Amino acid sequence: MLRLKRLSLAQKLVALSTATSMIALLIASLAWVADTWVSGRDLLQQEVQGLSRLIADRSNAALAFDDIHLANQNLDTLSALPNIVIACIYDRSGNLFASYYRSEGDAGECRHYAGSIVSHVNGKIIHHYEPIVVDSDVIGGLLVRSDLSRVYRQLSHAAASALLIVFLTGLIAYVVSSRLQRVISEPVLQLSDIAREVAEEHNYQVRASKQSDHELGTLVDAFNEMLETIDIQNRSLINSRDQLEKLVEKRTSELQSSNQELEAFSYSVSHDLRAPLRSINGFSQALLDDYSEVLDDSGKDYLGRVVASADRMGGLIDDLLGLSRVSRWSLKPESIDLSAMAREVADELLYGNGQTIEVDIHPGVLAYADPTLMRSVLDNLIGNAFKYS
Repeated sequence: MLRLKRLSLAQKLVALSTATSMIALLIASLAWVADTWVSGRDLLQQEVQGLSRLIADRSNAALAFDDIHLANQNLDTLSALPNIVIACIYDRSGNLFASYYRSEGDAGECRHYAGSIVSHVNGKIIHHYEPIVVDSDVIGGLLVRSDLSRVYRQLSHAAASALLIVFLTGLIAYVVSSRLQRVISEPVLQLSDIAREVAEEHNYQVRASKQSDHELGTLVDAFNEMLETIDIQNRSLINSRDQLEKLVEKRTSELQSSNQELEAFSYSVSHDLRAPLRSINGFSQALLDDYSEVLDDSGKDYLGRVVASADRMGGLIDDLLGLSRVSRWSLKPESIDLSAMAREVADELLYGNGQTIEVDIHPGVLAYADPTLMRSVLDNLIGNAFKYS
């Protein structure tokens, strides 16, 4: 059964057709051989019975006139029949009167009177007893025994013929089924080849050719419709992928353009805004240092506000440059102590701050992150908390 499963569809069809034909013919041959045996045995038994009657009719005179020579002549005619084993003539008292035997080994078979035997088959021997009658008076009997060698020869010939017929029929069935199986297997094998091509090469445009309108034709139509549906879906996915790639490329280009603009803006801020800002801060500080005696309290307050605003604007510029650097920073994560980092940021903000601010930082907070970017996050977070407290 395992070997049958490994065969191809064409081989399975050929094997199934050939095996079915051979099994059916083998059953018929066995029935024929059995009938040959039964009919041959019955025919031989009938021939023995007819022969026994003929010999008995011809031997009644020899037995009536005690002519042993004539009785033996009648029995010797049986020598032409090789299947006759023995033939025995008995007188009225059951004593052996004359006998015929095929071989010396069968000579002792006539010693016993077998008047009770009528006709039956015992193993490989046919036994028949025919009474010898003269004018309705039974004066003796004839016992004939025949073997079944002739029937066995017929049986062996029949068995050999049956085997030859089974072999020739199986060969013819194999040749015929090998040709006829293509009608069934070729469309299925074609579908198998196309399915393999689709799976290996992802070619969804191939189609199977329809050769008939029966079940296989319906299967081919369904298979082609499935390929058409897959092909349409595949083209739709390819179009969607192409559109998505174009959209991603467009967004990437826009992002690169925005980054370039941001870099240009950062450069402009760094180089173009810092110079006048330093001038404003420097001259305002110089006025406070050199002309503090001339200025009244309102003038000093105004200049102090100018200096503070310039410092604040410098801080904003630094934050803006830091933001631009963050957008281009590559992540380098590591294990960091967020509590310690937050304490450093808070201490820097508290240094020189005239306000009384209480900062509560939970100790032992650990994280796996980029230290530089996380420091920027905490600078902005805690800085805003200071700014709006």
